[in-house]
Amino acid sequence: MITKEYKFYGWEKADVKDERGLTPRDYYDLLEKIWTVETCALRLRKDWNEGNKTLGQCSITAFLMQDIYGGKVYGIERSGGTFHCFNDVDGCVFDLTSEQFKGEKLDYTDCPEQFREVHFAKEEKKLRYELLKKRLKKKWRTDRNNGTVVFIQYTQNRAAGCLFSDCYKGRGILRSALGGRRIDASYPEENEMDGDRCPYLVCGCLRLWTDDT
Repeated sequence: MITKEYKFYGWEKADVKDERGLTPRDYYDLLEKIWTVETCALRLRKDWNEGNKTLGQCSITAFLMQDIYGGKVYGIERSGGTFHCFNDVDGCVFDLTSEQFKGEKLDYTDCPEQFREVHFAKEEKKLRYELLKKRLKKKWRTDRNNGTVVFIQYTQNRAAGCLFSDCYKGRGILRSALGGRRIDASYPEENEMDGDRCPYLVCGCLRLWTDDT
């Protein structure tokens, strides 16, 4: 269930998930905290500000999302022969940096595919991409340690092959039959637990993070 509205193009249907269960909306929440003037395209840095964080971030963000979800990166041609990049993952089209255009309606149809080999031939762009990738990894780990980043809706029971052990109010260790990885879990709010009942018997929202990432 989506609990907030976003402004980037395609947010309503940006439901693809990575191996951690994160959607593009989740990554937007992380990226908006780490997009800075240092990751902005050089030609646009003079116009970058905290109120327009997505300015000059399109290609490095789109290729970073491609790393995570696969799919293709396409480009909308702009004046001057540049391209504004966005993602298409098996028909799920989203543009995490569309807000920089301040309500301008962009045409996402029949756009040419973009290739990182071409974009990253520019050393400064490659370095900005690597900086953003490094920051994202660090931010995810930081938020994971605080138990605040990964929210998933779940409906689990014994028949689904999941066992919740060491159960007590608000915490436990979930072991999945699919891979058997150790997963720490905590509830956002204590009242989401139904008394002291094991949470795999109910539906709800868990914060999850794995030790092996």
